[in-house]
Amino acid sequence: MSLKPGENRAKAHDWLRALLAEAKNVTVVDSYLCDGQTGKLKPNATKFFHLFPRHGLSIFLSRAKQPAISGLKQICSKWAVKTDTNPHYQNAHDRYVLFDGKMEVVVTSGIDHLFDTDKECTLLVRKMAH
Repeated sequence: MSLKPGENRAKAHDWLRALLAEAKNVTVVDSYLCDGQTGKLKPNATKFFHLFPRHGLSIFLSRAKQPAISGLKQICSKWAVKTDTNPHYQNAHDRYVLFDGKMEVVVTSGIDHLFDTDKECTLLVRKMAH
């Protein structure tokens, strides 16, 4: 799915919401989700996590600090939020959302641009090989 600058992002939000509805474990890799000074979630990151279902779910975040984890628990206390220690994404440049270890969505310009229409945003989907 490619979204041009200025294009409405609602179809991407709906699609991600549908994928998230069935997930049990979600890994989110985007080092720009949190403010570098405070460690808190940025406003567009908060919007992203509002797409997630409000039921028991394990969320693994790359390089998450305690303020971000606390922010997620405020959105839904049923979520188990942990720092991702899997080395697979250790030197990742792109941003990734991994669903139950089976399907990966690459967000080429960053999760921030799922809500900021100033730049293009492309989502690529691939099945993960086991």
